[in-house]
Amino acid sequence: MKEKTFDTSDAKKVLDKHKDALLKTPGCNGIAIGLKEVNHRKIPEVSIVIFVQKKGQCNASDLIPEKLDGIKTDVVEREFNFEEVATDPHARFDTLFSGIALTAQEDSVNYGTIGCFIRTNGLAAAPPRPAIPAGVYLLTNQHVVQVADPHNGGNGIIIQPNTTKPFPPPPANYNAGTYVYGIKDAQHDCAIVTLTAAYNRGWANQIPNAPWWPGRNTLAGTAAPQLNQNVYKYGATTLYTTANVRYVNYIDPTHTYVNAMYIENTNQGTWVDGGDSGSVVVTPWSNEVVGLNFRADTTKPALSGTGFYAGLAYDINAQMNNFGTVVTLA
Repeated sequence: MKEKTFDTSDAKKVLDKHKDALLKTPGCNGIAIGLKEVNHRKIPEVSIVIFVQKKGQCNASDLIPEKLDGIKTDVVEREFNFEEVATDPHARFDTLFSGIALTAQEDSVNYGTIGCFIRTNGLAAAPPRPAIPAGVYLLTNQHVVQVADPHNGGNGIIIQPNTTKPFPPPPANYNAGTYVYGIKDAQHDCAIVTLTAAYNRGWANQIPNAPWWPGRNTLAGTAAPQLNQNVYKYGATTLYTTANVRYVNYIDPTHTYVNAMYIENTNQGTWVDGGDSGSVVVTPWSNEVVGLNFRADTTKPALSGTGFYAGLAYDINAQMNNFGTVVTLA
């Protein structure tokens, strides 16, 4: 049975006329147009609704008239607390998770994406690589955070969220961690960061869910990539996108990229764009991480006009294993 609809055009004119006065009602939490309620039951009559914390806060001189320009009114006790349910990857989060933006403090232009959090049993120093103590680390691409590398003159500070303003310096509580070590060569583009507890920066191996599905998925572990595997990612620029592992063990003629995964949205929809670097490639439903995104194929612009429909990722375990003899998702 089709639901009955109601014409609200007359009520909208009245609401627009009286809105400023109505919003000054003591205890008012908002105004709207809705069906009048009698004894908590809706009746089929359009009314102007005034929401208040407590009806008792309206004294005699503030009582709302029963009608405004012929449209009935309704005073309803209701409190509201509105929060965004979408993830803004460029907002600051106390608890860090996959898919949000980060960068080196000294990098005022570029940013990338938090991949995941790994736990390692550590490695002894092997110059030029420093010792890697056992513990939990944030994983992303080396090219995302390499400006912070002290071996290259960086101050080591990684911030979340990112900032594109070199002056003034970002707030102290943007400090997310300290650069430890990274590798960028033909088979790797990975780096690890210690986390900063001083500003309540915790972590969670979670990734934002698909559009229309609120909340986040928990990353369940890692797995080897499979040919023709359906995957998704959440990147700081293009957010949630899906694709297919089209090829594995890709090697280009100059050996710039060796043993990479070529991932493609077969419908030519958006897969990645600049700023998505470091995002993890995840299997739907099982939520296992299979790869770490590091390049877009810029010869493949998405039909939507946003980003590109194909790119490269490295096998996640091949990246994680650079940081210990036993490395797992944290």
